[in-house]
Amino acid sequence: MSVFLPPQPPSTYVEAPAIVEARAQCTNADWAYVGTATGAFAGSIALDLTLLKPSESFALRATGPALIGASWGWLLSAAAWARPLCDDGILLAPAPEGSERLLPEVRWLGPMLSLITAPIVVGVVEGRVPPEWPFSERWQRLTGAAIAGVAGFYIHELWQPAPLRGIRTLDRASLSITGTGVAFTMNF
Repeated sequence: MSVFLPPQPPSTYVEAPAIVEARAQCTNADWAYVGTATGAFAGSIALDLTLLKPSESFALRATGPALIGASWGWLLSAAAWARPLCDDGILLAPAPEGSERLLPEVRWLGPMLSLITAPIVVGVVEGRVPPEWPFSERWQRLTGAAIAGVAGFYIHELWQPAPLRGIRTLDRASLSITGTGVAFTMNF
């Protein structure tokens, strides 16, 4: 004799609209942040090739690779930090202490990747440099690009992608000018 169990009742669990909207928003990458970093990278290349590299001044010629290196580092960090907040693509085992596990590899691997690849990117973008430039100038340009690449990777510490995500849900922004100052408020 077999025992037949009745079927499970249908689920009546309904999520609040705010939760559904928040989940939909956090499953998308922050394309505005990545696009801004990409625009900065393209702009630094254009500025270097049109104005800085052909300049007679060594200071201006050395500024171009540093700008390219910094924007390249920022682009690498934007690719890492603007990923979806609810992304399940990176699954890490729980930490032995029971706390939440972060991505420590991004903290040291990203700057190291910027340090190594920024001079390569500068070399590819700029092509051959004039042979009359001394070796010390060529070395300083690539070293400056590498150091600026590491510094550019940490731009996300100054301008994080979270505010750009928040602007999309901005309800009201107001600017009020009084006799003694200016106040700017935002409501999300």
